[in-house]
Amino acid sequence: YCKWIYNQCDNNVNKVFFLSRDGYVIHKAFAALYNQFNGCYFYTSRAATVIPSFYHDVTLDKVIDSYKSRPSDLNISFFLKKAGLKIEDIQDILDKFPHIMHKKFSIDSIKLDLFVNALFNEIKPIIELHASNQLKYLQAYYNQEKFYGNISIVDIGGSGTIEKALGVLKENQKIDITIFP
Repeated sequence: YCKWIYNQCDNNVNKVFFLSRDGYVIHKAFAALYNQFNGCYFYTSRAATVIPSFYHDVTLDKVIDSYKSRPSDLNISFFLKKAGLKIEDIQDILDKFPHIMHKKFSIDSIKLDLFVNALFNEIKPIIELHASNQLKYLQAYYNQEKFYGNISIVDIGGSGTIEKALGVLKENQKIDITIFP
């Protein structure tokens, strides 16, 4: 696998980023085999990448669909967590919607529920503000780690959540990256 990664990184790639957790062992093996190549272990998570992607255009559908791994029955707590919010921070708003707080929803029904949509409209500015703040932190980290230019990303766990969010960030926030396979 390391040889395949190395072969994929032709002269166009400046640096290879091995995404945290699943990429740890592969990074160690790659560094041992190809120590002349510029590669690093990159600390990230789905939330650290997805939440900033909400800054440009947050919708209820986008928050729910941004994470590929989710239970078949959703509740408001799950939705709020994925939006980067804590219940205690918005309790006054949630108190207006007590009848949906413990209700279970399918992926389709949560998107269509009028009360969920009303709740979303009230918390949307909070999500956008949180996303804006998280985007500033993420951009600072990207600059610190030189996560720009022609790069390659190695993510073994790969359901694609981080990669999809990076694509949104690249397009909407003009992050200067070209991702090679």
